[in-house]
Amino acid sequence: MKNILPAIIVICCVTAAAQEKQDERFILRGGIGYDIPLNPHSGTVTDYLSGIHQKGISLPKISASWFITNNWGIELLFQGVVPRNGDKYLRQAEELLQQEMGDNYFLSDNIPYYDLYVTPARIAAGAGVSYKIETKRFILLPKLLAGVTAIDREYLSYTLKEKDANDEWTLTYESKHRSLNGVVSVGYSAELLYRLSNVRYISLDAAMFHHRAGTDYQRMVTNRITGETTTERIRDNRMIHRLNISIGFGFELSKRRKRN
Repeated sequence: MKNILPAIIVICCVTAAAQEKQDERFILRGGIGYDIPLNPHSGTVTDYLSGIHQKGISLPKISASWFITNNWGIELLFQGVVPRNGDKYLRQAEELLQQEMGDNYFLSDNIPYYDLYVTPARIAAGAGVSYKIETKRFILLPKLLAGVTAIDREYLSYTLKEKDANDEWTLTYESKHRSLNGVVSVGYSAELLYRLSNVRYISLDAAMFHHRAGTDYQRMVTNRITGETTTERIRDNRMIHRLNISIGFGFELSKRRKRN
């Protein structure tokens, strides 16, 4: 899948000579999509908390094309992603902790229910260039994009009571970035527009985005009697690959004067 979209873009550019002269100036689209991570899960607690592996619905997804010539355009993109079943990943993190520490400790959750189940989100915004290839009914837009992906991070806090002993500990996984933190992302896409009328379109877009994970957690274990704390820093900066498929409607807001 990672190699299909670049191939489509190359083919589109090679066959661009077959296009007709066009007069579109500015096209605005809005729609809904689905965001799919392609990286394998590492199975660690911070992987579950970081939100980078969560599938989700892109709502809204807004894009705009401003054509500065008949063919070349400037692209703007904004999308918010609401993860699907976000609480499932938190529960998987809890289950992993139970497996790792349950033989020696009793674990009790320190985070209120309403706070634990706040679903992390992703927001992406970017700009780029596009090349328009058009027939009577269709417009094909291969694009190159760059921007920022902001990811919300979850945290966990547990009280550990040692079995057969009186010692109690607080175990916390806390991200350095408690709110949305941005990482640079690059991507490419191929969008197909079907003309319903002179100014209305249906759009179908397939895009690939690449960005660093940007995960930076602290694992803190505090003795509740002595107050002594041991801290471990856990960082993940591997490259993340995401596929986004979306469908929507477009409107042509202005036209270029036709050339003779």
